Amino acid sequence: VGGFNALLELHAETTHDLSTKLYAYQSFPGMVSLMLKVLMTCWFWFQIRGTYEQEQDSVKRRYYKVLRYGFTAWSMHVPLAVTICFFLAPYVRYKVVMAIDLLARMFGLVLFSVLHCSPLSPVSKENIFVMQEEPLTYKAPNKGAAS
Repeated sequence: VGGFNALLELHAETTHDLSTKLYAYQSFPGMVSLMLKVLMTCWFWFQIRGTYEQEQDSVKRRYYKVLRYGFTAWSMHVPLAVTICFFLAPYVRYKVVMAIDLLARMFGLVLFSVLHCSPLSPVSKENIFVMQEEPLTYKAPNKGAAS
């Protein structure tokens, strides 16, 4: 699905009518790509929801809840930008799309950084790899002890 989405976006970016200056998502491949993004977001949302419902620990449940809603808000910025751009003139469209995209990227980076560096994070002292105090040594088998 991801590869198909990338091909559709590449096609939408490389093939456009220069006389009308269509926005990439106004073409058929762009609309299919947009629908795939929404479907992938819905799939992720339902997968995280299932994990949330199976989790017993309240801290981890809160983590999955914040992850689910945060990822959904972050990933839906493209459909939001496309919807807004259908109502804008082409000469304003670029600035609006770039502003929405940069704000969404900043939101995503801040959200996931805070989420994974906060007490909500499932990574803790109890579930990470522990460094060994002593180095492992290799002991060769005793050749004279066999038979």
